[in-house]
Amino acid sequence: MKKSTVQYILALVICFAVGCGIALGLNAYDKNAERITPLSGGQTIDFSAYGFTLTVPDDFAMNDYTTNNAAEGGNALFAGCAYGKIGELYIFCYTNDSGDELRQYGEQEVVTYYMNAGATDVRMRTLGGRRFICYRATVNGQDGEETWDTYETWNEDIQISFETRMNPDDVLPILATITSVSYTHLRAHETGRNL
Repeated sequence: MKKSTVQYILALVICFAVGCGIALGLNAYDKNAERITPLSGGQTIDFSAYGFTLTVPDDFAMNDYTTNNAAEGGNALFAGCAYGKIGELYIFCYTNDSGDELRQYGEQEVVTYYMNAGATDVRMRTLGGRRFICYRATVNGQDGEETWDTYETWNEDIQISFETRMNPDDVLPILATITSVSYTHLRAHETGRNL
């Protein structure tokens, strides 16, 4: 081989090694940045009919808008808002008619789908042991454009969606308190059986 070919191959190997090192470093930094400490204290809201509980700050109150949602043509099993001094967290629970689960899709597939639908800042997160797709969308509100963050997850039965304009530093510790209720408990609750 010529000297220039060997130098070229060596340069490629070095670039590859440096690139791998940078990627590993960024990955380690991102994993550290992803650590979310769940809210401590607070009050737990029981959504066991939909397969979960959620802890919110002590000053939060809860409004149930399920009837209003239905009157406006919505199909939410539950629609409500937990709110307090740091903001409002809208909660929607729907029947998952498709029977699919978020965990059956690859991260890139889900992120691409939501980005193609117009969402920004799309990423996957694990909160309270559940996998969520998190994204930002700008919508036209009564007072002009509004930016909302949405956190969605679904299993074969239920889709849960949290929508807010709260700062992610305030909402993520709340969402990290989600505790799943077993499938058996969910079914018993729906049928009124005691286990």
